[in-house]
Amino acid sequence: MDNDTQAPLPAQHSEQVPMSSSSTPQTKGSSNTLLFLGVFIVAVVLLTGVVIYRSSANKLLPVENSNHQNENTNSMKPNDTTSTDIQLEKDGQSIDTNLNALSADMNNVDQGLNDQPVDLSQ
Repeated sequence: MDNDTQAPLPAQHSEQVPMSSSSTPQTKGSSNTLLFLGVFIVAVVLLTGVVIYRSSANKLLPVENSNHQNENTNSMKPNDTTSTDIQLEKDGQSIDTNLNALSADMNNVDQGLNDQPVDLSQ
């Protein structure tokens, strides 16, 4: 055989230093533990918020007194339309009076905004 047809030599690889097997799982395990701990803390905070919200919502609900409602319905008589008409007329007049007073106040404000500056140096 000729020297030209020799089989190629395999490439030599430099030796790699193997990493300690204990360092990789600890890092991965500790990151999983931190993630679990973070999710747990967020869940506890949310659960606490929901419990506080529900307890405060129950305290704010008004308690209705059924006796009070019955008194109001009995005091109004369906056949007594003249007294309700008179009361409605009085309420309408009161509203008109208040709107007229509001209109006068608005006119005064408009006049104040249109006021021209006065030369105070004289």
